[in-house]
Parts: sequence; structure tokens; C-alpha cells
Amino acid sequence: MSTEGECKKLVMKCYEFVGSDCDQKEYMFMDDEKSNLNPDAGADYFNPFFPILKVILYWPLHKSKSQLLQYTHTILSAIKVTFTVVLYIFLECFTVYKRSSLQERLAGSFMMFTDVSYLMKVLFFIVNRKKILLVFRAVSDDTFSPKDTFRKEMITTTMTNWKRIFYIYIINCCFTVTLWAIIPSLQNGSIVLPYNYRYPFDVTLSPAREFAYIYEAGILYLIVVSHVSLDALMVGIMAFISAQLDVLNYNLRLLNNLEDVDSYLQHQVLKEEQIRCIIFHKKVIRLVKILNQILAVPLVTQSSFGAIILCLSLYKLSTVLREYQL
Repeated sequence: MSTEGECKKLVMKCYEFVGSDCDQKEYMFMDDEKSNLNPDAGADYFNPFFPILKVILYWPLHKSKSQLLQYTHTILSAIKVTFTVVLYIFLECFTVYKRSSLQERLAGSFMMFTDVSYLMKVLFFIVNRKKILLVFRAVSDDTFSPKDTFRKEMITTTMTNWKRIFYIYIINCCFTVTLWAIIPSLQNGSIVLPYNYRYPFDVTLSPAREFAYIYEAGILYLIVVSHVSLDALMVGIMAFISAQLDVLNYNLRLLNNLEDVDSYLQHQVLKEEQIRCIIFHKKVIRLVKILNQILAVPLVTQSSFGAIILCLSLYKLSTVLREYQL
């Protein structure tokens, strides 16, 4: 067990965390934000997730890799955002503007606002990338490492449930997009574009029509995977925090009442455990604060666009029902 001197060190460390100003020392338990951050830190519980984000070019490569590979990855990421998000939304806006029928504009506006919401999510992810990396650096902190098999199982169970939900969502979304892309073509007997956007070239002729079909279907797949992955990333961090709070509750239940302890040594040991719980809780709180800063604006933005999309859907449904009754 720890000696009395080690106990005093823990007490001083506890005072350092408890007595410090949270706003001024928000990243105290992490490395400096300007330091070289390992984007794969804390990957044990997010293991199958980082490769997906790297493939869709939203997750930076490790600093130890070659500079040429890092620059290539960054350039490809910028090109991908430009051609799969910005250009895609521009085509949607242009198509909605050119359509004369109100029903056609409503149908186009539904997807346009959905993709604008996705664009805002991507931009906020890029802006807050360093804070997200700091969160994963904190996840790999020794304080959050399980001390025994039971605590590890508590964390693993929560993270496994999160991964299972993510897989269910991503499979359902990809299946829906597949049906969306191929069913109209199968019913018509020829290639039918998923969105039928207006292009600066004639898409009724081959090979322009095939190119437009591959572009729309491929970008739709990429947007779906990216949309779900970015949401799942934040939910995964929340799941990890929830698991750590379960571990903290378990640690607190193991503590006995200090007033009923007669042995001085046992009293000191329990004091140490209390101090560790305080430090643990303080780190979790600061992790939550950073997560709130990352999610505050994107959640408000997504909720606003979601309300607009819901209103458009209800209006379109009301017009369809009115036409059906007539």
C-alpha cells in the first residue's frame, strides 16, 4: 500500500484539481493543444471506427507517418469536401431554383436542407478537430484505464452496445441508399438518376448519363456513411463517459464509512481512494465540458435544419392528402 508520503502527494494533487479554476485550466489533464497530437490515442475502445473515418478522409493520419502522406491525405480530404459536399449542394440549389413546380421545389428542398445540415456538421468537425483530438488523448489517460477485469467489462459492455447501434444504423442507411439508387432504374428498364439534377452538360446521352449516375449514387453513399459516422463519433464519446461514470459509482460503493474505521492505516487507504475518486470525477467533468463546447453549435444547427425539413415534409404530406381526397 502507499505510504503516508504518497498519500500526501495524492492530497496535494487533489487540491490541485479541486481548487483550480476550471475555465482557466480546462485542459490541465491533457497535453498542450499546440503539441503534436496522436489522432489514434484512445483507439482501444474505438478500434473499428478510426479506420472508417480515415477511409472517408475525415480523420488525420498519425504524426509519425511521412509528411508526403499527410499532405496527400489533407489535399484529398479538401477535394472530397469540395466535390462531394459543396458542389453537390450547389447542384441541389441550382436545381431547386430552376424548377417551376412547387411540388418539385419541395422535393428538392428536402434533400437540399438535409445536405446543408451535413455540410455544417462537416465544417464544425473540421473547426473543432483539435478539441476532438484532445478528447481522445484524454480517453487514453491512465486515470480512465480499468484497474481490473470487472471494471474493464463494464466499459467494454457499454462501448460494444454503442458499436452495435452504429453498425445497425450504417447497414440500414446503406441498404436504403442502394434501393433508392437501383429501384427506379430496374422499374424503368434504363438508367434513372437518383436526383435528376441540372448539369452544365446533356445527361440524356451516353456516357454523360452514366457518369452522372455514378456521381450521384457514389456521393449519396459517401454522405450517408459520413453523416452516420460523424454522429456516431460523438455518441461514442458520450458512451465512454457514461461507462466511466458507472466505474466511478462502483468505486464509491466500495468505500466504507471512514468514521467506522479504527485502523489508522486503513483510514489512510480509504482516504487515498476518496481522493482518487475526486480526481477521477474532476477529469470526467472536464471531459464533459469540452464535449459540450464541441457539440453546442452543431446540435443547435442540426435541430434548426431538422425543424425546417420536418415542416417541409408535413406540408408536402398535406398537399398529397388533399390531392388524393379531391
